[in-house]
Amino acid sequence: MSDFTSEKLRFPVNFDLKVIMDSGENEDVILNIFLRLKISGVSKGSRLSSKGKYVSFTFNITLENREKMDALYSELKKEPGVRFAV
Repeated sequence: MSDFTSEKLRFPVNFDLKVIMDSGENEDVILNIFLRLKISGVSKGSRLSSKGKYVSFTFNITLENREKMDALYSELKKEPGVRFAV
């Protein structure tokens, strides 16, 4: 079994980022963060939760280094409509 806490990411890294937001929000909030941080990201779609309270957006992104990754998650935390990102 792998222990991910001891493994290091190799940059650049490409992965799908899922962002859960309040249902009144749209993906432009996330795309603006990508633009500010110069992160390439392509939307792969969205999905409304079963009760309609939240919406999830999936983006395929590429991060060049750890600093960009840390900046991205820091910016996402600042957005009031963002509930979490994985």
